[in-house]
Amino acid sequence: MQMGIQDQKRQQRNVERFKARLVAKGYTQREGIDFTETFSLVSTKDSFRLIMVLVAHFDLELHQMDVKTTFLNENKFDQCVYMKVNGSKYIFMVLYIDEILLASSDMNLLNDTKSILSTNFNMKDLGEASFVLGIEIYRDRSRNLLGLSQRAYINRVLKRFNMQTCKAGDIFMNPRHDHWVAAKKVMRYLQRTKDFMLVYRRVDNLEVVGYSDSDFGCCSNDHKSTLGYIFMLAGGAISWKSVKHSLIASSTMYAEFVACYGASSQAVWLEIYFRVASC
Repeated sequence: MQMGIQDQKRQQRNVERFKARLVAKGYTQREGIDFTETFSLVSTKDSFRLIMVLVAHFDLELHQMDVKTTFLNENKFDQCVYMKVNGSKYIFMVLYIDEILLASSDMNLLNDTKSILSTNFNMKDLGEASFVLGIEIYRDRSRNLLGLSQRAYINRVLKRFNMQTCKAGDIFMNPRHDHWVAAKKVMRYLQRTKDFMLVYRRVDNLEVVGYSDSDFGCCSNDHKSTLGYIFMLAGGAISWKSVKHSLIASSTMYAEFVACYGASSQAVWLEIYFRVASC
């Protein structure tokens, strides 16, 4: 038996409470005999950002709840994002392990949903959402603005590596000079941009705009290309990716088509998501 202790953090990463989980020699289990695969049912960050866009655009009520006991009733066929429509009222529910995010057009529907969840599961109502998945949520409802910030997380990373002032202390390692320079550049970038945030706002037309691009064989080790895409909605980025190709492109056109395919696949997913959400 092994007891695992985890601190539950909320606003500004302050510890709110501690959670314990008893593990009964899980390390002795063998894949294919004791289990086939392990998974944790969570929503994607893209789904989370899309819901935040809807919250900003339609000025939805945004609350969160915490499940005190997780994984006991989990099913791999369960969904991570739910939507309930009651006449002209509607509510979204986003699941991420033991955190639940509720976004609703009506306060009464929101309270009814909370009551149903609390009746069937051991849950804690955390009120209006302001810190979810390590992301701080800022709202200016008078201007229909919603911002997502990771300042608290960045500060924690800088403190961990003693780079709050971007001057690292002595460490018991001897990295190569180029590695050390690259690492410090990352820390300086984080320090310089930690107050930046993704901002979504009400717009006249909710239209997704996407861009894709690719270099051509710029990796000196295997001559593979790197693709990237980004999708924008309501004034902010909702989905993005940068990844090396799994193949070697024979031309710039080939590399661009591979990047376009990756972006197109994501565009199809976004289209399906919005079509379902608008039902």
